[in-house]
This record gives sequence, C-alpha cells and structure tokens, in this order.
Amino acid sequence: MVMGRPTSFFYESPKGCGSDNCAQEVLAMGTPLLWWAGTIAVAVAIGFWLRALVKRTNEPALNLIVLGMAAGYLPWFFFQSRTVFTFYAVIFEPFVILALVYCAKLLLDSSLKSGISQALVAAFVTVIFLNFVFFLPIFTGEVITYDAWLQRMWLSSWI
Repeated sequence: MVMGRPTSFFYESPKGCGSDNCAQEVLAMGTPLLWWAGTIAVAVAIGFWLRALVKRTNEPALNLIVLGMAAGYLPWFFFQSRTVFTFYAVIFEPFVILALVYCAKLLLDSSLKSGISQALVAAFVTVIFLNFVFFLPIFTGEVITYDAWLQRMWLSSWI
C-alpha cells in the first residue's frame, strides 16, 4: 500500500521534447498521497474496529472495511516468496476508499467547528487531485523532460 516499488510497464528516452534528455514512462502506481493517506485511514479504521470489539459495539461500516481489507490483503502473506505487483491492490482498493470516507466522516462529525472540518476535507480532496494531475504524465506515458520525470520519482525505489 505504500508503493515501495511500483511496476514499470514501459520506459523510453525519446527525442524531441524540447530538452536534451526526455523520458516517457507508464508506471503502475496509484496517486501517492491518496494511497499513503489511505494506509493511515486503514490503520485508523482498524483501531476504531478494535475499540468497537472491546466495547462490544457493532460498527457495520468498520466491519466491512476491516474484513474487506483482510480478505483482499492477508492471503498475500502466505505467499512471501512471490512477487506482489501494484495492480493486485485493485482487490482491496474499494476498502481503502471506504476507510478514507470513514475518516472524513469522523472529521466532519468531530468537535471541530463545521466550517473548519469541511475546509480540511475540501483541502485534502484538492491536494489529492493536484497530486494526481502532477503524476498524470507517468500514468499515461506522456513524453516529458528527464528533469520533470525525475521530480516525480519521489522514492529511489521508483527508478
């Protein structure tokens, strides 16, 4: 979920991008800030689910999120010698999104003033959208300068 090593489907160094060095890549990874926030949201959901278990309360939304994540993710722990590719995350992606929505609801229902919590959720959605737009060239294989490509390689393991 942290996308430590995404799958590169295509990479080429074409000519003609207006720079000495160009890059063109199709990299199979999600929008980084969305997935990293989703990882935190899943941890929060698991924490609230455990708290609900201890208090013996029923939280159907948390049950769905945690059990869906477990069903999609835990089987891979039995295959430690196999390579796990990013596109396998499609199985539990809906539950990551549900965890994010659950956390947004927690924030909106919190004791913060309504306007502040709404502004925080709106800012989060805006930042995620801008992060997606920033990474769009490597999602779609657009020809960009090598420097622009390198700016998008936030982790050394992505290269």
